[in-house]
Amino acid sequence: MSPKGSCAARGSEAIHARLKQLLKQRGLAETEVRACSSGCLDTCWAGPSVCVEPDHVFYGRVTLEDLDEIVDALQQGARVERLLLSADDFETPEPLRKLGRKGDQTAS
Repeated sequence: MSPKGSCAARGSEAIHARLKQLLKQRGLAETEVRACSSGCLDTCWAGPSVCVEPDHVFYGRVTLEDLDEIVDALQQGARVERLLLSADDFETPEPLRKLGRKGDQTAS
């Protein structure tokens, strides 16, 4: 497993499936909201992540238990503040940056 972590190992596939189910149940899937899976959003350490576009809202550390609240917020045009990723969440954590440098073979 990658030292960055794996969204799949943290349940992202079940989260995606449940999100699609909730959107359909609430009638949002046909008209307003589409739940798409994606490749990496480069927030492995804060995943699973949900990106809401075109609002540019990024939620991190999302669990199945968070999905009702996320869908409620979508219906209300609001955000789930406690799940919002901070600017720091988009930076590779220092321990992972050090791991990446260990493999560098650059001569000084």
